[in-house]
Amino acid sequence: MRLVTSGTVHGSAQAPSSKSMMQRAVAAAALSSGTTHILNPSFSDDGRASLRIISALGAKVRVEGDTVEITGGGDPTGEPLDCGESGLSIRLFSAIAALHSQELTLLARGSLAKRPMGMIAPTLRDLGARVDSVDGYPPLTISGPIRGGDIVVDGSVSSQFVSGLLMALPCCETDSVLRVHALKSAPYVHMTLQMMEEFGVRAEPNSDLSEIRVRGRQRYEATKVTIEGDWSGSAFLLVAGAIAGRVTVNGLRGDSRQADRAIVDALLLAGANVTMSEDSVTAQYSSLR
Repeated sequence: MRLVTSGTVHGSAQAPSSKSMMQRAVAAAALSSGTTHILNPSFSDDGRASLRIISALGAKVRVEGDTVEITGGGDPTGEPLDCGESGLSIRLFSAIAALHSQELTLLARGSLAKRPMGMIAPTLRDLGARVDSVDGYPPLTISGPIRGGDIVVDGSVSSQFVSGLLMALPCCETDSVLRVHALKSAPYVHMTLQMMEEFGVRAEPNSDLSEIRVRGRQRYEATKVTIEGDWSGSAFLLVAGAIAGRVTVNGLRGDSRQADRAIVDALLLAGANVTMSEDSVTAQYSSLR
């Protein structure tokens, strides 16, 4: 057995880009007219899956260094929407695929192919789409267009499909009221609403997100968006600084909607010294409890 002794850590690092925000930005860009520029993109497996999907949906994608250019408004190519192993992608883009009258198939790979998608079909059918699956599992075959309306969705398992509906419903012909039961992971829905606003589209949620009103016939407008640093991936570095020295993570927004920003509160409660600037966070050892 090799024994590892304790030590100290000092330094700074750049936060990885948020893959959750990347996928939302890619979806909004594909729904937009014109060309969107995404800065600081995430090229994680999930990020690449979202770029594959929008290409099959008819968007034009161009990668130039640390910028992704997306021109939306195209027609689906008829190719399958390959979601890889990205759970967010299959739930987000199932609702967006239902905006099209053309039959589209969403594929899943690895463990995602074994995860039930039972919450998707009933809701999209209530909105006017046709949805087929393999006993509730991927692949999903969907054709629309969905029309909007008053719908109820179960948010107790995942908020990801709620996010997909929120992004799709503004493009419908009629207004919608989305009633969410037992929502899990509310911060991610707030992230979706924030991204929609960056593209000029708005929804009207109540205080606990149990009811969200969405006006139909809205238009996503192309824009320039910078992907935030990922709080989830940065939390480990901040904890290292708090227990064994001093670490600064650059590229983190203090006002982020990401759920794992809560690591700051946890460190402060533990007695760590945490300082925040406009785009960085520093965690330093103090007397911990």
